[in-house]
Amino acid sequence: MMPFSFDDKDVVVFDLDDTLYKEIEYLESQYKLISIWLKEHYLMSSDVFEKMMEWYSEGRDVFRSINDFYHIDVPISTYLDIYRYQKPHITLPKDSFDVLSELKTRGVTLGLLSDGRVLTQMNKIESLKIASFFSDDMIIISESFGSEKPNEANYRYFMNVCPIKRFTYIGDNVAKDFIAANALGWRTICLKDNGCNIHRQDFRLTEEYLPQIIIGNLNELLS
Repeated sequence: MMPFSFDDKDVVVFDLDDTLYKEIEYLESQYKLISIWLKEHYLMSSDVFEKMMEWYSEGRDVFRSINDFYHIDVPISTYLDIYRYQKPHITLPKDSFDVLSELKTRGVTLGLLSDGRVLTQMNKIESLKIASFFSDDMIIISESFGSEKPNEANYRYFMNVCPIKRFTYIGDNVAKDFIAANALGWRTICLKDNGCNIHRQDFRLTEEYLPQIIIGNLNELLS
Protein backbone atom coordinates (compact mmCIF):
# COMPACT_ATOMS: atom_id res chain seq x y z
CA MET A 1 0.00 0.00 0.00
CA MET A 2 1.26 3.47 -0.84
CA PRO A 3 2.42 5.51 2.17
CA PHE A 4 0.18 8.32 3.35
CA SER A 5 1.47 11.86 3.60
CA PHE A 6 -0.69 14.72 4.84
CA ASP A 7 0.36 18.29 5.56
CA ASP A 8 -0.94 21.85 5.31
CA LYS A 9 -1.32 21.50 1.53
CA ASP A 10 -4.02 18.87 2.03
CA VAL A 11 -7.78 18.96 2.44
CA VAL A 12 -9.10 15.69 3.87
CA VAL A 13 -12.88 15.31 3.70
CA PHE A 14 -14.56 12.60 5.76
CA ASP A 15 -17.87 10.85 5.47
CA LEU A 16 -19.67 10.57 8.81
CA ASP A 17 -21.82 7.44 9.15
CA ASP A 18 -19.85 4.17 9.17
CA THR A 19 -16.63 6.11 8.67
CA LEU A 20 -15.96 8.25 11.74
CA TYR A 21 -18.24 6.05 13.86
CA LYS A 22 -20.45 2.99 13.29
CA GLU A 23 -24.00 3.90 12.31
CA ILE A 24 -25.35 0.76 14.01
CA GLU A 25 -24.56 2.53 17.30
CA TYR A 26 -26.87 5.36 16.26
CA LEU A 27 -29.61 2.89 15.38
CA GLU A 28 -29.25 1.14 18.76
CA SER A 29 -29.30 4.49 20.56
CA GLN A 30 -32.48 5.64 18.85
CA TYR A 31 -34.20 2.27 19.31
CA LYS A 32 -33.45 2.54 23.02
CA LEU A 33 -34.98 6.02 23.11
CA ILE A 34 -38.07 4.71 21.34
CA SER A 35 -38.32 1.78 23.76
CA ILE A 36 -38.13 4.19 26.71
CA TRP A 37 -40.86 6.34 25.17
CA LEU A 38 -43.05 3.28 24.62
CA LYS A 39 -42.59 2.10 28.21
CA GLU A 40 -43.52 5.54 29.53
CA HIS A 41 -46.63 5.90 27.37
CA TYR A 42 -47.86 2.32 27.09
CA LEU A 43 -46.42 0.60 30.20
CA MET A 44 -44.77 -1.94 27.95
CA SER A 45 -42.43 -4.74 29.02
CA SER A 46 -38.67 -4.37 29.23
CA ASP A 47 -38.01 -6.48 26.12
CA VAL A 48 -39.13 -3.83 23.61
CA PHE A 49 -35.57 -2.89 22.61
CA GLU A 50 -34.55 -6.54 22.20
CA LYS A 51 -37.57 -7.19 19.99
CA MET A 52 -36.74 -4.15 17.86
CA MET A 53 -33.17 -5.34 17.31
CA GLU A 54 -34.45 -8.82 16.48
CA TRP A 55 -36.86 -7.44 13.86
CA TYR A 56 -34.13 -5.21 12.44
CA SER A 57 -31.77 -8.18 12.03
CA GLU A 58 -34.55 -10.04 10.22
CA GLY A 59 -35.02 -7.15 7.80
CA ARG A 60 -38.57 -6.45 8.97
CA ASP A 61 -40.33 -3.10 9.20
CA VAL A 62 -39.50 -2.47 12.84
CA PHE A 63 -42.01 0.27 13.62
CA ARG A 64 -44.97 -1.54 12.05
CA SER A 65 -43.85 -4.71 13.81
CA ILE A 66 -44.04 -2.90 17.17
CA ASN A 67 -47.64 -1.88 16.52
CA ASP A 68 -48.63 -5.35 15.31
CA PHE A 69 -46.88 -7.29 18.07
CA TYR A 70 -48.03 -5.11 20.98
CA HIS A 71 -51.46 -4.28 19.51
CA ILE A 72 -50.97 -0.53 19.63
CA ASP A 73 -51.53 2.18 17.02
CA VAL A 74 -48.63 4.62 17.29
CA PRO A 75 -48.26 6.73 14.11
CA ILE A 76 -45.15 5.75 12.18
CA SER A 77 -44.29 9.45 12.05
CA THR A 78 -43.95 9.44 15.84
CA TYR A 79 -41.35 6.69 15.72
CA LEU A 80 -39.53 8.47 12.92
CA ASP A 81 -39.47 11.78 14.77
CA ILE A 82 -37.83 10.15 17.80
CA TYR A 83 -35.39 8.24 15.60
CA ARG A 84 -34.37 11.21 13.50
CA TYR A 85 -34.50 14.15 15.86
CA GLN A 86 -33.76 13.02 19.43
CA LYS A 87 -30.12 13.53 20.38
CA PRO A 88 -28.34 10.17 20.24
CA HIS A 89 -26.05 8.56 22.80
CA ILE A 90 -23.04 7.75 20.64
CA THR A 91 -19.30 8.15 21.18
CA LEU A 92 -16.35 8.75 18.90
CA PRO A 93 -13.99 5.77 18.59
CA LYS A 94 -10.44 6.38 19.76
CA ASP A 95 -8.94 5.77 16.31
CA SER A 96 -11.19 8.46 14.81
CA PHE A 97 -10.23 10.94 17.53
CA ASP A 98 -6.53 10.14 17.09
CA VAL A 99 -6.66 10.61 13.32
CA LEU A 100 -8.64 13.86 13.43
CA SER A 101 -6.33 15.24 16.13
CA GLU A 102 -3.14 14.29 14.34
CA LEU A 103 -4.27 15.63 10.96
CA LYS A 104 -5.33 18.88 12.60
CA THR A 105 -1.91 19.11 14.29
CA ARG A 106 -0.22 18.67 10.90
CA GLY A 107 -2.12 21.65 9.53
CA VAL A 108 -4.44 19.60 7.33
CA THR A 109 -7.76 21.28 6.50
CA LEU A 110 -10.56 18.91 7.54
CA GLY A 111 -13.98 18.67 5.94
CA LEU A 112 -17.13 16.66 6.55
CA LEU A 113 -19.47 15.61 3.73
CA SER A 114 -22.57 13.68 4.77
CA ASP A 115 -25.96 12.87 3.31
CA GLY A 116 -28.97 13.24 5.58
CA ARG A 117 -31.14 15.67 7.50
CA VAL A 118 -29.44 18.67 9.04
CA LEU A 119 -30.80 18.23 12.57
CA THR A 120 -30.10 14.50 12.56
CA GLN A 121 -26.53 14.86 11.38
CA MET A 122 -25.76 17.87 13.57
CA ASN A 123 -27.04 15.95 16.60
CA LYS A 124 -24.59 13.19 15.73
CA ILE A 125 -21.75 15.70 15.34
CA GLU A 126 -22.59 17.23 18.72
CA SER A 127 -22.80 13.85 20.46
CA LEU A 128 -19.51 12.72 18.93
CA LYS A 129 -17.90 16.03 19.99
CA ILE A 130 -16.16 16.55 16.65
CA ALA A 131 -17.40 20.01 15.64
CA SER A 132 -14.17 21.63 16.79
CA PHE A 133 -12.21 19.74 14.13
CA PHE A 134 -14.13 21.43 11.29
CA SER A 135 -14.80 25.07 10.51
CA ASP A 136 -18.46 25.83 9.88
CA ASP A 137 -17.93 26.27 6.13
CA MET A 138 -16.30 22.82 5.90
CA ILE A 139 -19.36 20.83 7.01
CA ILE A 140 -21.73 19.95 4.16
CA ILE A 141 -24.99 18.10 4.84
CA SER A 142 -27.09 17.19 1.84
CA GLU A 143 -30.45 18.50 3.10
CA SER A 144 -29.18 22.06 3.44
CA PHE A 145 -26.78 21.89 0.49
CA GLY A 146 -29.51 20.79 -1.91
CA SER A 147 -27.93 17.71 -3.45
CA GLU A 148 -26.60 14.34 -2.31
CA LYS A 149 -23.55 12.26 -3.10
CA PRO A 150 -22.47 11.39 -5.71
CA ASN A 151 -23.33 14.80 -7.17
CA GLU A 152 -20.06 16.46 -8.11
CA ALA A 153 -21.32 19.79 -6.75
CA ASN A 154 -20.98 18.46 -3.20
CA TYR A 155 -17.29 17.83 -3.78
CA ARG A 156 -16.59 20.89 -5.93
CA TYR A 157 -17.78 23.02 -3.02
CA PHE A 158 -14.62 22.14 -1.08
CA MET A 159 -12.46 22.86 -4.12
CA ASN A 160 -14.00 26.32 -4.35
CA VAL A 161 -13.50 27.02 -0.65
CA CYS A 162 -9.93 25.69 -0.65
CA PRO A 163 -8.35 26.28 -4.07
CA ILE A 164 -4.84 25.06 -4.89
CA LYS A 165 -4.98 22.19 -2.43
CA ARG A 166 -4.72 18.40 -2.63
CA PHE A 167 -7.99 16.66 -1.88
CA THR A 168 -8.72 13.30 -0.26
CA TYR A 169 -12.10 11.77 0.45
CA ILE A 170 -12.46 9.06 3.08
CA GLY A 171 -15.71 7.12 3.16
CA ASP A 172 -17.26 3.67 3.20
CA ASN A 173 -20.14 3.55 0.69
CA VAL A 174 -18.74 2.27 -2.61
CA ALA A 175 -21.99 2.98 -4.43
CA LYS A 176 -21.80 6.75 -3.97
CA ASP A 177 -18.78 8.00 -2.02
CA PHE A 178 -15.94 7.82 -4.56
CA ILE A 179 -17.19 8.16 -8.15
CA ALA A 180 -17.37 11.97 -8.13
CA ALA A 181 -14.16 12.38 -6.16
CA ASN A 182 -12.35 10.07 -8.61
CA ALA A 183 -13.64 12.10 -11.56
CA LEU A 184 -12.40 15.31 -9.94
CA GLY A 185 -8.90 13.96 -9.35
CA TRP A 186 -9.15 13.43 -5.61
CA ARG A 187 -7.41 10.66 -3.73
CA THR A 188 -10.12 8.25 -2.53
CA ILE A 189 -9.82 5.99 0.50
CA CYS A 190 -12.38 3.44 1.66
CA LEU A 191 -12.67 2.22 5.24
CA LYS A 192 -13.48 -1.45 4.90
CA ASP A 193 -16.56 -2.79 6.65
CA ASN A 194 -15.65 -4.74 9.79
CA GLY A 195 -18.99 -6.52 9.69
CA CYS A 196 -20.96 -3.79 11.46
CA ASN A 197 -21.84 -1.42 8.60
CA ILE A 198 -25.45 -0.55 7.89
CA HIS A 199 -24.93 -0.67 4.11
CA ARG A 200 -23.13 -3.60 2.49
CA GLN A 201 -19.99 -2.78 0.53
CA ASP A 202 -19.90 -4.05 -3.06
CA PHE A 203 -16.47 -3.87 -4.69
CA ARG A 204 -17.77 -5.54 -7.86
CA LEU A 205 -18.86 -2.19 -9.27
CA THR A 206 -17.14 -0.70 -12.30
CA GLU A 207 -13.78 0.96 -11.80
CA GLU A 208 -14.99 4.55 -11.65
CA TYR A 209 -16.94 3.75 -8.46
CA LEU A 210 -14.05 2.10 -6.66
CA PRO A 211 -11.72 3.75 -4.14
CA GLN A 212 -8.06 3.97 -4.98
CA ILE A 213 -7.07 2.69 -1.54
CA ILE A 214 -8.79 0.41 0.99
CA ILE A 215 -7.87 0.51 4.68
CA GLY A 216 -9.01 -1.63 7.57
CA ASN A 217 -8.63 1.01 10.27
CA LEU A 218 -8.45 4.80 10.23
CA ASN A 219 -5.16 4.69 12.13
CA GLU A 220 -3.56 3.44 8.90
CA LEU A 221 -3.84 7.02 7.67
CA LEU A 222 -1.10 7.94 10.15
CA SER A 223 1.33 5.30 8.88
